[in-house]
Amino acid sequence: MAKITNQFISKCEKQVIGQDKTFWDEELRGFGIRIRPSGRKVFIVQYRNELGRTRKFTLGTHGVLTPQEARTKAKIILGRVAAGEDPANERKTNRTVKTIAELCDEHLQLSKGRVKASTWAMDESRIECHVKPLIGSKPVKSIKPSDVERFVQDVMNGKSATTGKKRGRGGRISGGPGGCRACCCDAWNRAATCRPRRDASPQPGSRNCPSETSSQKTTLFL
Repeated sequence: MAKITNQFISKCEKQVIGQDKTFWDEELRGFGIRIRPSGRKVFIVQYRNELGRTRKFTLGTHGVLTPQEARTKAKIILGRVAAGEDPANERKTNRTVKTIAELCDEHLQLSKGRVKASTWAMDESRIECHVKPLIGSKPVKSIKPSDVERFVQDVMNGKSATTGKKRGRGGRISGGPGGCRACCCDAWNRAATCRPRRDASPQPGSRNCPSETSSQKTTLFL
């Protein structure tokens, strides 16, 4: 083993024939570089989580990251591990987390036929016109109060306004203060908090998520 540098990596490339090979850094335990026969080189960090299971976390590709930059990232990851976190598992979980848009689509699918057609149409309009364009790409678990405040302001300022019109109830909202109140309720309550809340109890003017069960209810404050 030796310290991972560009010179060290060049020497290691000559040793890779037929299958991937990983080379470890002699100074920072767990920090290494995996080299493939194709020439692709990826920096990794290996560690054991609190359960004693071995995890590998990909830091980035050589060429995009320098050895020193990768080393710095490895130290950050190992610091998180020392604090009891499991970065590799967290990354895996985040890749499967729903976005606000996906959760809204799920809500529309589950509620169709279970609420008035006019109510469903209004929900769809608010979601398509305001929620998805402004916060639809955000992971549900990442939503913070500041995101909601920003969303409300954006709707009030007309950022999601549209001139398109639709006949009947549920037509497209033009944005501004008038449409903001109802819209932000849908954005936050239907999307961001359309998750199980065992301590939730119906409030005046609220209704429950169509996907609720008797033991798991999600209250939507409308």
